[in-house]
Amino acid sequence: MLPLSKKTAKSLNTLIKENSIFEDTDYIFLSNYVGRIDPSWVRARIKDYGKKANITNIRVSPHTFRHTFSKYYILNGGDAFTLQRILDHSTMNMVRKYIQMNGVVRGAKISYFIFPLLDFFLHANDDK
Repeated sequence: MLPLSKKTAKSLNTLIKENSIFEDTDYIFLSNYVGRIDPSWVRARIKDYGKKANITNIRVSPHTFRHTFSKYYILNGGDAFTLQRILDHSTMNMVRKYIQMNGVVRGAKISYFIFPLLDFFLHANDDK
């Protein structure tokens, strides 16, 4: 389960309806050339953007984004059980790693200006 704002859910529903005009598919994100966007293409784009941003000594990948989100979610007061549901982990073992990994800096507050998506996830169910 992924918490979504009403606006995001509405946008996704609109995209699904638009996709049905062009193709009968269960995929939401489609390429311009018929069919789904290939995950390897997404990984390659993210890696390229990391190079263009001169990010070194750290892997730039979707998985790194997932770890970073998890870390800052916990650091900003998100609870482990909700994080488990967001990440779709069947057990708390992996979530526990995020919590233990961040134990030294637990309680530090990160600016929502720097991480606007974090603010979104922490408040996705708030009425806006």
